[in-house]
Amino acid sequence: MWAVYRDAPFLITGALDARAEQTLFSLIRELGQDRTVLLITHRLASVRNADHIYVLDDGLVIDEGTHAGLMTRPGIYRELFTLQASQFLDTQAP
Repeated sequence: MWAVYRDAPFLITGALDARAEQTLFSLIRELGQDRTVLLITHRLASVRNADHIYVLDDGLVIDEGTHAGLMTRPGIYRELFTLQASQFLDTQAP
């Protein structure tokens, strides 16, 4: 479950199920217009429209950029995004 506690310059969120995540993103678009939104997630499709993405590995920032930029070069972001996306593109039943 999530909540907006007060009018603050930052909105922070964490792991959510798919329905709650979709609801939250709608709320973020509405409430986050004039704020910085920090989204920590392993669900990389959630950050495709982010202004800037920081890729962490073992607690260190190892890459940064936009989704499009990160997808143009080899790295953990492109590898993991492609792996996650392949689960939805596979037309054969598991």
